[in-house]
Amino acid sequence: MSRYRVVLNRAGDGGFEAECPEFPGCRAAGGSRDSVLEKIREAILFYVESCPCDRTAGGSLDLDIHEGRDNLL
Repeated sequence: MSRYRVVLNRAGDGGFEAECPEFPGCRAAGGSRDSVLEKIREAILFYVESCPCDRTAGGSLDLDIHEGRDNLL
């Protein structure tokens, strides 16, 4: 199982934004926390599968979620 750090923030429109600092430009936005986490998981999987680096694609993926500068809970 691969584990990736995800930073979660409130968006200006009331939704959420997430980014994976390990992969430049790997970001997602969604109307709910669950929605944005699902989208960032898909974005990370796409990045890993498309990356010409030596990471192993496939398998399960675990998110290490860090709340951003805003209070989210």
